[in-house]
Formats: sequence, structure tokens, C-alpha cells
Amino acid sequence: MKKKIIKWILVVIWMGVIFYFSNFNSVKSTNQSRSIVSKTNIVEIYEEKNSVTNDTALENVDRLFRKVAHVIEFFILAILVCNLASEYNSSLSKTIFISFVVCFIYSISDEVHQLLIPGRSGEIRDIIKDNIGVSLGLLLFYIFKRRKI
Repeated sequence: MKKKIIKWILVVIWMGVIFYFSNFNSVKSTNQSRSIVSKTNIVEIYEEKNSVTNDTALENVDRLFRKVAHVIEFFILAILVCNLASEYNSSLSKTIFISFVVCFIYSISDEVHQLLIPGRSGEIRDIIKDNIGVSLGLLLFYIFKRRKI
């Protein structure tokens, strides 16, 4: 029983983290991601390799960072939801299906939520990125469960 509660808490916390970051207006969201990107040397490497200005390099690396962030946050959510759903299902295929549905609906709700935030938009392409992360998380969960690692 304690394991189930912990798994529920982890899913709810991670959904809260996703909601929290989606709640930033466009300026705060851009500043946050660019702040993280600028702390690495990736921008300078990109700038040198592609012979572009620092601003162009920062913009391009930031765009890639945001895409990867979508994938990673929903990859983690998928694993957490699978872990929780497995407590209620002995069937791996049911666990995967339920987890996909929950994560897919949450990715849609995340984009709808962003429609309500100044300067943000809900994008179908972001739902696709989110669900690439979901699919990778489900695949990893499936592989580990099948191998019983």
C-alpha cells in the first residue's frame, strides 16, 4: 500500500512540475530556457561550427533545447505513470495502453493550458514532441519489464 501511495505522489508531483513550467508567460519561459542554455558552451560551439552570430546560435540552440525538454519531461511522466499503472494491472499490454492514454490526454491538456497563458500558444507539434517522449518512455518500460531487469 505504501508503494502505491509513493507512486501516486511521484506522478502527481511530476504533473505539477510540467504544469508549473507551462504556466510561465512567454518572456519568462524564454528567459529561463536561454539562461540554462547560456550556462553551457554549446552556444559557442554551435556559433563556431556554423559561422553564425551569437544571437543566431543562442536562438537555434534554445529552440533545440525546448524540443528536447518536451521529450524528456513526458518520457519521465510515461515511466512514472507506467510504474503506477503496473500496481493495478498484471497485464503489461494494459499497463502500457493505460499509461499511453493518460500521458496523451495530459499532453493535450498541457497545450490547452498554455492557450490561457499570455504570449504562449498550444501547438499540435508540441503534443507530437511530448508523445515522442511518451513513446520512448513506454518502450523503455516495456523492455525492462520483458527482461525483468
